[in-house]
Amino acid sequence: MQDTIAAIATAPGTSALSIVRVSGESAIQISDRVFQGKKTLKDSGTHTVLHGFIVDLDGKPIDEVVVSVFLHPASFTGEDGVEITCHGGSVPAKAVLKVVLSAGARIAEPGEFTKRAFLNGKLDLSQAEAVCDLIESKTEASMRVALKQLEGGLSREIKNLKDDILSCLAELEARIDFPEDVESPLPVDALKKTLNGVVLKIDELLKQKSIGRAFREGLRIPIVGGPNVGKSSLFNAILGEERAIVTEVPGTTRDFIEASMELEGFPLTFVDTAGLRETKDPVETKGVEKTEGEIQRADIIIYIVDPTSTRQESNEYSQRCLAAKDCVLTLSKSDLKPVAGFENGLVWLEERFGRAYKTSSLTKEGLPGLMTAIGEKLKDGFGSAPEEILLTNMRHVQLLEKAREEILQARLGLNEKIWDELISFHLNEAKSFLDEITGEKAGGDLLDRIFSRFCVGK
Repeated sequence: MQDTIAAIATAPGTSALSIVRVSGESAIQISDRVFQGKKTLKDSGTHTVLHGFIVDLDGKPIDEVVVSVFLHPASFTGEDGVEITCHGGSVPAKAVLKVVLSAGARIAEPGEFTKRAFLNGKLDLSQAEAVCDLIESKTEASMRVALKQLEGGLSREIKNLKDDILSCLAELEARIDFPEDVESPLPVDALKKTLNGVVLKIDELLKQKSIGRAFREGLRIPIVGGPNVGKSSLFNAILGEERAIVTEVPGTTRDFIEASMELEGFPLTFVDTAGLRETKDPVETKGVEKTEGEIQRADIIIYIVDPTSTRQESNEYSQRCLAAKDCVLTLSKSDLKPVAGFENGLVWLEERFGRAYKTSSLTKEGLPGLMTAIGEKLKDGFGSAPEEILLTNMRHVQLLEKAREEILQARLGLNEKIWDELISFHLNEAKSFLDEITGEKAGGDLLDRIFSRFCVGK
């Protein structure tokens, strides 16, 4: 018998309402000890809502509430459950939780409600992970992606793959276990055709891994260039607010500042960085090192050059650091006149980085064109936001890649006519990796690691 657990399910802070969740074999009994209404919870059917008061064990009122009853198995966790909707704010919710705990429940661990839903067969493991992704969604597009997985989109694909593998295993293992009862030869061509189909389906899923990661984790776009070229001003202009300090003194930015926004459905983090130049100032050197680290982490870089400056040696250092990175070349201060001879250098820059986008952080000229260019880069590199992305989780990617390799080994075995037992071994390994995705095969350490990402109350 599992303990009955309880936790506040809503975020802390001021709000109209808060919810305390209770789940477990004694959820109804424990909640009845602290609930006073016209009807007891034990006399209510599943999915009913009751109005009343939460009281302490001495009968003193704590808060006026609405209580929802969910009887197993028709509940999120598959257990008896109660959701107590009380007044918002941290004090009422904490007071309600306190008396529920005093009545016999224990505080839930992070993700324990969803973990119980998985253990009770209400969700498979990939769907349970999608619950966390849904909560952490940064854009509507990433929310839709998580919802597709929660609805079982990936689970259905994995089931289809396993069904194909099992059909091949049935042919092989019948001959291994009962050779005297099987007279027909092994249908090698049919098995190879089925395995080829499995590999193609896995490849189609794996094509989604880059865009899936982009929607799930977001993308980083640092603004990079020499000192005082207008990085902080452009950062502020993109965000539409004064986040970064702007002065005429080179090297003002010593640490990076970041802010998030959405573009073309992608969650983006723009980063204002320290100017790239060779310096002996120990503090500025630290800032430059952090900028170099941001360049390594970047998905796309805004490389900004100041046409009004004669300090082009800093640009040379920037260009060395930006080797082989996907950059959007940006010219700042388009409201001012360029220095003499800049057009000659611009030809070389555009040959290396592509078209330059002229912008003015003061007048906002060119900003729409720059954002459109970044959006095109996103779509070129990661694709448009599709209606259905099923693969976003690196754990799933790695397991699919392992399953694919085992399928290839089995197919090679069919080509070379090796022992049926060895081919069967590779197919069972492939199935085992797929089982890990949906949780048919999942150890306690893996479950603890996955559900520890969740908040308490989910």
